[in-house]
Amino acid sequence: MDYVNKILFWISSGLMFPTVIALIAMFIVSLIKLGENYHAFLQRLKQKKEVKPYLQELKQNLNTPQFKNPSKLGDVILEIFSFQDSLVRRERVVAEFEAQGRKTLGVLKNLAKLGPVIGLMGTLIPMGPALVGLSSGDISSMANNMQMAFATTVVGLIIGGIGFVLQNVQQKWLAEDYATLVFIIDLMEEENEKKKQSILE
Repeated sequence: MDYVNKILFWISSGLMFPTVIALIAMFIVSLIKLGENYHAFLQRLKQKKEVKPYLQELKQNLNTPQFKNPSKLGDVILEIFSFQDSLVRRERVVAEFEAQGRKTLGVLKNLAKLGPVIGLMGTLIPMGPALVGLSSGDISSMANNMQMAFATTVVGLIIGGIGFVLQNVQQKWLAEDYATLVFIIDLMEEENEKKKQSILE
């Protein structure tokens, strides 16, 4: 039984370094995503000033938009208008936009789930050496291991928190943009049907 315990101890101890590296990498990614979301938020403020009035106008006149400020949604709307005569291609553009959004959500979802899990691993692994240090009277070793355990917990929770918040924000944005694009496609299809009926008459 002691032999089995030693094997498990070696395995868990060997995982400490990869766990710390994974936590650091995920923390860096979460900070990058935080910066990207802030930039996207500023872009959406500019985008909203152009897209919202355009959507109101679109109900009366189905015209190709002229956006002054470049944005992801604006580019997709322009691409949709380049396929006015093809419903399949318009739907393909929207599907690609949604897939790209889902990909971003996937990264944030992984951060939200894996951050606390990896943090918990980083907490539990040093506990073994800390208990060994306590039993042998090596208080310094125990203190170092406990410091590592608590630090990895905090970092893991920060990663999970950032991922969770950004995931919810991105889901809301994606739903809003998807609804806007579907609305435009439906209007275009309705306009095309009217043109067909007028030709037949």
